[in-house]
Formats: sequence, C-alpha cells, structure tokens
Amino acid sequence: MRRAAFCVVFLALSLVGQAADSDAALARLRLSLMTLSKSNASNASGREKLTAEIMVASEEQHRPSVSTVGLLANEIVSALAGRHLSDPQFSELAAGIIGVLYSAGVGTHTFSQSVALVEKVLVSGGVRAEAAQKVAATLTAIGKEVRGPEGVPASALK
Repeated sequence: MRRAAFCVVFLALSLVGQAADSDAALARLRLSLMTLSKSNASNASGREKLTAEIMVASEEQHRPSVSTVGLLANEIVSALAGRHLSDPQFSELAAGIIGVLYSAGVGTHTFSQSVALVEKVLVSGGVRAEAAQKVAATLTAIGKEVRGPEGVPASALK
C-alpha cells in the first residue's frame, strides 16, 4: 500500500515538474520571439539565438536536430521581418512551437493542432500564406523528429 502511494506521489510530482518546465520554456520562447520581432533582427545572430532558445526549450529525451531547428528559426525570422504581432499572438506562436516540441507521446490530432496554430497566427499577423506554410512544414518535420516515424508503435522504438 505504501509503495502504491509513493508511486502516485512520484508520478504527480513528475507531471508537475514537466508542466513547470514547459511553462518556463513557453515564457522564454515568447520573449525571444517578441525581442526578435521588435528588433527586426533578420541577421545571423537573431537566427542563432532563436535556434538556441528552441533547442533549450525541447525535451532532452526527444530533442530535434539542430539543423532542422536552424531551418525553422531562419523561416520564422524571415516571416516575422516587418510584422508586428500582438502579445497574444506571440503567446500563441510560442505555444504552438512548444506544443510540437513536447508532442512525443501525444495524439496526432493534438500535434496537428499545434502546427495549425502556428500557421494561423502567422497568417493573422500579416505573414504571406506561402511563408506561413513553409514554417508549418518545417515545424512538422521537427515534430517527426520528436515523435518518431508515424505508424510505428512506441514500444517498437525503445
């Protein structure tokens, strides 16, 4: 009985820790996106900072490749150049990216909603549809790296 109680408490603490990690990552990524957009940093340092922030925000056990994240950062920097998103839009944009980074083990529908949210926010912020679709496609590629191949049972990946 004590062992079962200990397991329940341990599981609860683990979930609280994960939620705190994703909340902190969300706040940092949101701030990075806002800073990047407001400074119009379309240079290499802006891309490198965003790449680093996304990598830090990702889960250690399910980290995407730096090259794919760098491509995403490139596309986001280009898409946001000259655009002025609202604070809620930056929050949604960051939430969509974090949703993809933390999508290992969640359903395909939830994953797809995160990608769609990013695309929707970009378009509503004045980004051309083609540029928003490009970001969404790269975000989908990151999701595939994080989630593993479709149609393969998670037990087979261990």
